[in-house]
Amino acid sequence: MINAAVPIEAYASDQSHGWDGVEMLGRMTEDSWKSYRELDGSDKLFADGWHNLFTDSRKSLTWADRFRSVLGTKTYNFYSSGEDVVENPNPNETVSSSIWDVIIKVFTFNNQKGRHSWVAQEIAKGSSSLFIFTSMGSQHGGWGYNQAHGETLVDPPYWLPLGPQKAIELTESDLRMEPFFKRFEQEDSLVEDFDGDVLLAPNGDAGADEFAKDEKVQFKMLAEAVPARSFAAAANPVEEVEVLGNNFDMMDMKNDRWTTERPAEANGIRPWWHSDFRVVALNYTNPMWKKMIAVGRLDR
Repeated sequence: MINAAVPIEAYASDQSHGWDGVEMLGRMTEDSWKSYRELDGSDKLFADGWHNLFTDSRKSLTWADRFRSVLGTKTYNFYSSGEDVVENPNPNETVSSSIWDVIIKVFTFNNQKGRHSWVAQEIAKGSSSLFIFTSMGSQHGGWGYNQAHGETLVDPPYWLPLGPQKAIELTESDLRMEPFFKRFEQEDSLVEDFDGDVLLAPNGDAGADEFAKDEKVQFKMLAEAVPARSFAAAANPVEEVEVLGNNFDMMDMKNDRWTTERPAEANGIRPWWHSDFRVVALNYTNPMWKKMIAVGRLDR
């Protein structure tokens, strides 16, 4: 693997921390939802935990261990702790901060327009922002709230979701039919006969079970509605791979120096960005290529 813009949980759902020792689940939770995450048994409220409410095919609507079967003695992860596009999240990620980050970069002609975009698209899932809709397409599930679980204030008129203590009282049966997060969309021109309402049914429902078996449905849900609970493998070691010593941080694979096209970070070190293995000249990156040739036995 190289530049694997895939959540670590897809390979190892039991890994809880990134390269810097930071706990991943908290950082990958949109800021307004963190008070819900702190409650015992709160997974049932989240789009990333909704699959646990089912024993039928809807249990597959998760990133957890989806690609675990590819791991083996010949699996190698070339990642960069100096990533930009799939860098690890900030302590308090919000939908609005993600939107403004993109707007500022576009209108200031910032040469790092792609920076932080992997985390931003995970935090944007479920957003009702018109900007997010026009730039990323369908937004449902995720960090949006279901209007069925809230209250409207009178003066001024304003809708609020149930607070954590009230939300946690919702039963699993309730949440199978009306999730706490934003309801799934009802149609998609790219997925024939898609109707997210079909998924909102009791455990074991035959129609929902059959619908969730469709890989196109699963892929759509993971792409648009189910946020990742972990950091990207492109920016972190995967512990299942580390057991075999097969994680390689490309920040340590520079040829004694690095291109001045990369601005020095606060620590004075110039980072290895996403795709630098092909963008930066070979005289800088050749230690990485030599390692790839060696572990792949491509010199024989």
